[in-house]
Amino acid sequence: MPMSRPWLYGMLTSVMILWGLNVIAVKWIVSAFSPVTITSIRIFAASMTLMPIIVLGRLIKRPTGREFWHLLMISLTGVLAHHFFLAVGLANTTSANGGLILGTVPIVTSILASVMLGVRLSLFRIAGLISGFCGIFLIMVSQQDSTWHFSWGDIFMFGAVLAQAISFIFIRKITATMEAAVVTGLTQLFGSFLLFLVALQLEPLGLASLREGTLFDWSVVIASGVLATGIGHLVYNTAIQKVGPVEATVFLNMTPFFSLLGSALLLGETLLPQHFISFICIVAGVILGTGLVDEWYRQQKLKRQANIPSQKSVHK
Repeated sequence: MPMSRPWLYGMLTSVMILWGLNVIAVKWIVSAFSPVTITSIRIFAASMTLMPIIVLGRLIKRPTGREFWHLLMISLTGVLAHHFFLAVGLANTTSANGGLILGTVPIVTSILASVMLGVRLSLFRIAGLISGFCGIFLIMVSQQDSTWHFSWGDIFMFGAVLAQAISFIFIRKITATMEAAVVTGLTQLFGSFLLFLVALQLEPLGLASLREGTLFDWSVVIASGVLATGIGHLVYNTAIQKVGPVEATVFLNMTPFFSLLGSALLLGETLLPQHFISFICIVAGVILGTGLVDEWYRQQKLKRQANIPSQKSVHK
């Protein structure tokens, strides 16, 4: 679908606000229901949101062997693994911690892009990786009770980060030949079934927990699935298709801020000094690690080189 860059960037900013607040929504959801069971339903609702676009737009085509492989990998990493780790992680940590850890997705994506897509890691990017991982290490070892140890919930959240970053690389590859809406809808549909199968094994009482939810709980489930996961991922995957995974992930820099804000205002969580230190480290890591400083430095170098001939002609 044709989309100008300013419009795309505006849409991405809106999605980042939505995703930042969605961390709060998912925290609420996994506290009200069995985490993996309700996550499979939430992702299924997201896929159903996109089916009218896919069917009415006649976007479905028979995938090639390479495309099928990429769809499978996205389903396993970006849906099954990411949302499994996200659900279990947020059930065992605070949304503030979860939001900050998710903010490192751009850094991990940059590393994977260097390995899988041949993107070179400059000194600025390496410095960004170190800064970002310092931030994530600080938030993972510091706890609300002022003790210092690793939390299983935070470790699961980093698993969600790694899984999503891997999926972004495969999304970049497949959207070169397949519409982003089809990729998003099909992988969410297949991934939701995989999540449901996992839930049946891990949560025997998961279906029974669905009867315990209030009308508000279910409203949060539907809003999270339709808006944040369905439409949000459609916009984001379209951005990956247009500008690539590294540039698109720069916008994920915004999500930790809205997650922290929502955690304090909506859930009443206590924000500690290390939350803000981690936030600064992660933001600095994203700016350095995704190539923004490299691009600025390259532009400045080109300007200086362009000025050299004109200065010589003046001296002549």
